[in-house]
This record gives sequence, C-alpha cells and structure tokens, in this order.
Amino acid sequence: MMKAGSILKLLMLMLAGVLALNGTSTASTVKIIYSFCEGGQCQGGYYPYGDMVADNSGNLFGTVEFLGQHQGGAIFELSPNQNRDQWTYKTVYNFCSQPDCADGDEPYGKLVIDKAGNLYGGTTFGGTGSGVIFELSPNGTYTILYTLCPGGGYCSDGLQPINLTYVGASTGAAYDGTSPLFGTTSGGANNYGNVFSLSNNGNNTWSYSVIHAFCSLDKCADGKRPFGLASNTDGTLFGIAVRGGEHKHGLVFKLSEGDNDQWNETLLHDFCQTGRCTDGAEPFSLSIGSDGALYGTTLAYGPNCSVQHIKHQCGSIFRINMDGTDYSLLYGFCAQTKQQKCVDGRTPMEMTEIEPNDFVGTTYYGGAKDFGTIFEFHNGSFQSLHQFCGCKRDGKWPTTGLTADGTGTLFGATLEGGAYGYGAVYEISP
Repeated sequence: MMKAGSILKLLMLMLAGVLALNGTSTASTVKIIYSFCEGGQCQGGYYPYGDMVADNSGNLFGTVEFLGQHQGGAIFELSPNQNRDQWTYKTVYNFCSQPDCADGDEPYGKLVIDKAGNLYGGTTFGGTGSGVIFELSPNGTYTILYTLCPGGGYCSDGLQPINLTYVGASTGAAYDGTSPLFGTTSGGANNYGNVFSLSNNGNNTWSYSVIHAFCSLDKCADGKRPFGLASNTDGTLFGIAVRGGEHKHGLVFKLSEGDNDQWNETLLHDFCQTGRCTDGAEPFSLSIGSDGALYGTTLAYGPNCSVQHIKHQCGSIFRINMDGTDYSLLYGFCAQTKQQKCVDGRTPMEMTEIEPNDFVGTTYYGGAKDFGTIFEFHNGSFQSLHQFCGCKRDGKWPTTGLTADGTGTLFGATLEGGAYGYGAVYEISP
C-alpha cells in the first residue's frame, strides 16, 4: 500500500476557445488568517487538505494531513473574535491517538457537519490499514463509525474513504445526522475504486455497503478512480471518475437505487470525445447547481491546451443536464497566456455556487507565478480574482475550494507558503 501523502498529489502526478476570456483580471484582497507551524512549531499539524466547513457561529473546521500530536494529522478549528478580524487556532482532534492508529491516520477530504455541530470524515490510512470513517462531536467525543476491511488485509470495502456527502447537501442544508452518508474509495473488488453508503442503524451502529465497484465493465468502460460525488434531493447520486470510460480520460456517471437495494450506473458523459480532448479530460469535481444541472471541472486538456502546457494540465469548466444531455464546455483554462504561463489558471479544483449562476473556485497551478489562482464564473463570464504569489502574504498551491461563512466572506487554504512555508488559511471577499 502506498503512503505517499494525499490522493490529490497522486492525481497531480497521474496527469502526464469555446468561450473567450471576457472578464479582465480583478484584484481581490486575500488576507491570511492563519499560517500553519506558527512560530516554527508544528504540533498542530500542517499541509491542509479538503474544503473546510463552517458552523452556525462562523467557526471554521478543516483537516491537516501531517503531524499533529501523534504524527497522524489532525482536525482543527478556527474561531473568530467579535469583529471577525482575529482568529484563534485550536486542534480539536489528533489522529493516531489510539494504539497502531486504530482511530485513523491522515484525514483527507471535505468534512461534513450536521445540525448539532458533529463533524464526519474519513482517513486515508489507519484502522486496520485501509482507513476509517469517523464522527467528532462538539464536546470532543471521537467515534469510529466504520473501519474499512475490519478483518485486516485487502478486501472489497476499498480503502481511503473520502468525499462524504448526503441527500440534501446540494441545497446547502446541514446533514441531519441519521440519513445515509455516501463517499468514494480507491481499491475495492476491482482495484479501481468504489462508491459506498454508510447507513445509521439507530442503535449506535452503522452499516457499510458498496454501491458500485468500478472497472466492472470491460476495459473499465464504467470508469475508474471515482472522486467527486453529489446527491440530488431524491437520493440519486452523481459523480465523476478521473480515468476510465470509452476514451480512458474519465467520465460523469449517475447511480440510481433500484429494487432489492441494488444500484444502477448510467454513464452521462465520456470525456475526450473530441480531437485533442477539447471537451476536457480527467474530471476532478462535480456539484449540482441551483438550476438543477451538473457543474464540474476537469484537470486537463480543454480547448486552449497545447504541447507548451506542462503535460496538458490546462483544464475546463463544464455543465451537463442530469439526464446526460446538453454537455457544454463553459470555459477552457489557459485562454490567457503570458510567457507560456496560464495567467487565468490551470488544473481547477472545486467550485462553489455563491449565487445563482455565480461560481467561485481555485486552480492548483497557473497565474503569473504558476502557484494557483482564485476565479469567478458568473453568467458565462470568467474573471480572475487573485493570483497567488507563493510568498508569505498569500501562500501557494490552493488545495481546497472556497467555503462561505454566511457573511459573504469566502475561505480557503493553500498547501504551502504563508508566514512559515507550511500552508495557510485565507479569506477573500469577491
């Protein structure tokens, strides 16, 4: 089993105009509210991964992959003062607190928060080796909901459970704490990932089920390496597979529950259908828009990508109906170049809809220094909001999407940079 940091790093290593850039770059103020390893001390952990979540009081919660008290990563909380101009950092759980990291090791992916303030998430390692799914209450009580491959060794459960979601998540409603959770894994019966459900039995136990094991079809026509996942209000699941499909560059899929608890997969779009993959390739994120359509990003290719771009890591923004019709490439990154650099960004991460037809997101690379960007896509118009400098004042390589706190302010995190070089949490108001 490879323990090489995050799944995001693996995806980046794997990566070997339809619509003109009609918005000018607009500078938006990015302010760091916390730099990891403050004062050179890293006991609280570093390298933040996964989107943060906010509770009803505006406190932010997220995960760091490395270190912490027991070297297994941690969950952190950032709490603002009354004026919201000063923030206090606190570690609320250190992983590997139990012998042999039975409680999990290296948390990854966006946390889920319920109405009572309980947090849910997954770890890439620990448990018996394949990771765990956990719950953390506001009073600090940590509960393992399920240990993958509980008998140890390799099993059909998969490994590295991440990207939890639930019915109603697309509306912005908090999780109810009792309905099923859904997520993705690597590994599994065919070794190319699963989609799973975790159901609350009502007696302090949870049941884990594999909904779909990828590469079940010849030549992985059903996709492999699932990553992004979203749920409609009727319980239908939509997601992306980074690779696989007819053209081997990923796809968008739908999973619908049928009779006898069986789930059926429908393929909605195979990427790289056009020459030179101008429709995008290697999808990374997917969400349900306020108009009921699916919106997402691809890490690679798109209409503006050429051999001058490193391993074709350009990327795109796309839209597709829930029934698979009307696929539209909304924006191709690297539309604005200078000295062979994609100043509008490349390799886009997550997007967040802050108003109807108004999305904000981040790119891992691109910008004047190739350290990533923040962008806005509003009613078909693209605008660059910020280009990271890789310096102390804003960091480099944003690893998360943007989280809204209800006041119009958005928050994100960078992998490195900040005051001490180990990543930072920042705020921005578009």
